[in-house]
Amino acid sequence: MCEPVTIAMAAVGAGVSIYSQVSKGQAEGQIAKNNVELINQQRAAGLQRGEEMSSAIKAQGARMGATALTQMGAGGIDPTSGSASALLAANTANAAADAERAKANAAMEAWGLASEAQDTATQGRINKRDSFLGATATGISAAGSAAGSIAKGLGQ
Repeated sequence: MCEPVTIAMAAVGAGVSIYSQVSKGQAEGQIAKNNVELINQQRAAGLQRGEEMSSAIKAQGARMGATALTQMGAGGIDPTSGSASALLAANTANAAADAERAKANAAMEAWGLASEAQDTATQGRINKRDSFLGATATGISAAGSAAGSIAKGLGQ
């Protein structure tokens, strides 16, 4: 005769295992979702910092240019010709290049974070799916074992 207590205990064990696997998948999916949100916030903050750095660099370049212009004027140097003009133009160009570099660096950082967010989201989906598949396999295996036990019990 089939042992009902053994079958019941195996069914309860399978149920707990299934529940555990499903819960784990749901938790991993939520963790991945939270991490993606944090990464996206970091990305936005990085882009904002790049804009702020760019503006600060432009302002610093303008101050340096104004200071140079003032000093040239105080020294009786014509800032519109010769090396004085070239110096002011180079200062302006350097400030603009540095400002663009700050933006480009922030954009590269943001791209890396966007890639990380995508990878994290994908890994979360994979973990969740794997947990559900594991739970399904556990359920099928438990059903097969129970059917086998019942069949053995009926054959006796």
